[in-house]
Amino acid sequence: MVGHATHTGPNPRKNTPSRPRLRLPPVDENSVHELTPLPGRTIAPVGISKGPLRRPVHPDAGPAFQHKLSQKLRSLCQLNRSKVRKALNNAVYLDVDLRQLAMISRDVTTDGIKELREEDLCHLVDTEYADGQCRSFFDSNGYLIGFHFPGYLTEQESRDHSNYMKDFAAVYPPKLSADTQGRGAAEGYKQQNGNVTGCHHISPGWDEIGHANLPPQPSSTFCASTTKKKAAAVERLLSWLSPFQFRLDHLLQMTAPDPHAAYFKSMECLRKGVETAKHAKNWDSSFQGISIIYNRATPSHQDDKGCLAGLDALLSVGPYHHCLLILKILGLELSYDPGTLVLILGSIIPHEVGDWGVEGERTCLVHFTHKALLKHFGIAQPRFTHIDDIRAACAR
Repeated sequence: MVGHATHTGPNPRKNTPSRPRLRLPPVDENSVHELTPLPGRTIAPVGISKGPLRRPVHPDAGPAFQHKLSQKLRSLCQLNRSKVRKALNNAVYLDVDLRQLAMISRDVTTDGIKELREEDLCHLVDTEYADGQCRSFFDSNGYLIGFHFPGYLTEQESRDHSNYMKDFAAVYPPKLSADTQGRGAAEGYKQQNGNVTGCHHISPGWDEIGHANLPPQPSSTFCASTTKKKAAAVERLLSWLSPFQFRLDHLLQMTAPDPHAAYFKSMECLRKGVETAKHAKNWDSSFQGISIIYNRATPSHQDDKGCLAGLDALLSVGPYHHCLLILKILGLELSYDPGTLVLILGSIIPHEVGDWGVEGERTCLVHFTHKALLKHFGIAQPRFTHIDDIRAACAR
């Protein structure tokens, strides 16, 4: 066995948000909580982001619709708490030390490092988790490696999100571009049957490749929106994604409170920037950006621009049948079927996506934050998340 499951009993606390565009009922400031520091630990204040967040435009957006939306969002928060509780009840402790793994994971190109990695972790047994259960994964000291949420979106929600992305691609065609780790190489895309292929990278403020020392700039998806049609497509996409981003933000608060606090501070800074304020004020996530990846079987890689202790959120949607997210270094294969959400230390843990057969289309939405953004604004890099931090966050 790779690890063993422990049964915990977190008592999640309801978080009630207050974010316009369609304004929700105001929240008492007392409901924005601070976590009680554990002995020997410092935990940053954590609360629902208070910046202005957009809501999907609706022709009947009157008080009745606002109330209905408010109830729906509260229901989604309750669902988040339920899924995190189940994941903690199915916690798997792996026989690895995350801190040591972080030390040897930064150079993915050196054969010596790869051999060392394989030698150190050869005792881990390959295990596939495809039973539809929510799980959390920790190292031997209780530090978080990731969460696996099969069925985070329903089948219909998955298809809807896939259609949103295809509609956006029809107006704004994605680009094919490979990086040094082989991601984006043409042979990795499934281009049969006229499938959409390529990537979009959307961020209100990030460092362009080769310009890490310059102030953050909006991604080209924003800057290139010179036509009314493209600008409307970007606006429509962000409205479509708004409820999911709200839900994801709430989930990140519970599962990684310190990274969430750092991400949120960086977005507050972007909302004050001269170049970034316009788009950051309409951005509904604490994550810095989103990559939309169409129909790609991705080779093993690490997201080396990410924060070492920061989580990436991977959502897989579309009308396809079965797929696996492979974490070879840990001996894990996680079901990656439509609607699955995975939170993972993408900067440390190499991950890859296998083939899903000849039928179907798959789109992946990756939410990320680069360490360079935090460094630019003088925000401390987040610390690794311990299971006690998650329990404390959920118990409030």
